[in-house]
Amino acid sequence: MTVAHAPAARQHARAQPDLMPRPINWAALGVIVAVGMHLVAGVWFAATLSARVNAIEQQLPPGSIQRLQERTDQIQATLLRLEAKP
Repeated sequence: MTVAHAPAARQHARAQPDLMPRPINWAALGVIVAVGMHLVAGVWFAATLSARVNAIEQQLPPGSIQRLQERTDQIQATLLRLEAKP
């Protein structure tokens, strides 16, 4: 009688889930934590950079950006003339 029940017992043993917990993959966990920390640091850096640029722009005298733009346009025109000469 035990011989007839042996295959059924093996099938029942295979059907049960493994009761041992899976080991933690420390390398994958480290990569996930590192990516998360880099993401947080990038967002923090972008936020503080914006605040710093705004503070610098408030310290500039009025019209200075327009003068810089005009000077840049003059430099570009000069470069185009120099490149056009044979």
